[in-house]
Amino acid sequence: MNQSSNYKPVMLMATFLAVYGSNGYSIIVPYSNLIFSQVGMTLDPRLCTILLGVVRLASAILGAFVSDLCGRRLLYIGSSILSILSLVLTFVSLTFSFIPKISVLISLMCFIIFSSGGINLVPYILLGEVIPSAVRSVGSSLCIVLGLMFYGCFLFITPWLTSAISLRFILLIPTAAILLGTFVAWRWLPETKSRSLLELQKVFE
Repeated sequence: MNQSSNYKPVMLMATFLAVYGSNGYSIIVPYSNLIFSQVGMTLDPRLCTILLGVVRLASAILGAFVSDLCGRRLLYIGSSILSILSLVLTFVSLTFSFIPKISVLISLMCFIIFSSGGINLVPYILLGEVIPSAVRSVGSSLCIVLGLMFYGCFLFITPWLTSAISLRFILLIPTAAILLGTFVAWRWLPETKSRSLLELQKVFE
């Protein structure tokens, strides 16, 4: 087996984990209280944050079942498109003052639902299905560390970003990251459902 069949899937999964660390969770979830406070939500910002956490857990459980029904690739691409639309709706809601502020909560909740059940779940499922056995332990570790590095980076720079630029423009960062992940999945990610490791390794040769 040539070396390309080993490093290509690792690079592919590294991209997905980097997108995971940049797709908005490190911006929206930890600072959702700040977001709701700045837009003048009449609801308790802390209650909204707790609600997002509950929705996130429920969506991840549901996504685990759906991934075996529709396939990993379709779930990733579909949830990516819906997540992008949710972020765009949030951007619009923050831009135009005549739009009810409750739409911010609704759009962010939609983002949590779609991303938790797809783009944040599928990469970890694919780690054991795409990366070849010969480099699985090292490759998976590198991908996970890369994802955590991106997540931590955005987690720490978000307070600076909120003071440097408008809150709504920060949402363009995860939107661009998810768009990149969607293109990579559409162009290079093979469907792993009901396929053996040997069949998948041949795809990357």
